[in-house]
Amino acid sequence: LENAQANVSDMLIAGADPGWKGNHRKGIKSVREFLENIHDSGAEKVRIIGGSHRRNMFMKSRVYAGCIYRAVQAAGYNVTMRIEGVHPDVDFYYISHAKKVVVSAGGYSNLMGQIAESRGGQIIGRKFSIHWAPKKKKKPRHL
Repeated sequence: LENAQANVSDMLIAGADPGWKGNHRKGIKSVREFLENIHDSGAEKVRIIGGSHRRNMFMKSRVYAGCIYRAVQAAGYNVTMRIEGVHPDVDFYYISHAKKVVVSAGGYSNLMGQIAESRGGQIIGRKFSIHWAPKKKKKPRHL
């Protein structure tokens, strides 16, 4: 979010290009898309989990997450939010074991979603074209 040229208001209203992945136009989801994803999932409880691996690169992200939290809460869902404060490996384990997960355009988020899916979970909404299909085995060469 920090690299996006859009301001937080525009991101919340219409989504935005994350700025670092040109092939993921509108990779930042709008409030409406998040609420549609939650509705489509049939979830009653929503857990917003996030963090940053870059120091001092979080102002837009915190405002965006806080607004998403308030929108989900206003829509009547039981919602909690945890941004930072927990080791990323703990978050990775927790999210990759989710029954339903909404991913972002980031690789870390997508990897957690793919693991959750491989464990029988479901990715709700867009997957951002990241596929972790196994490589095809090469035929052995014979002398």
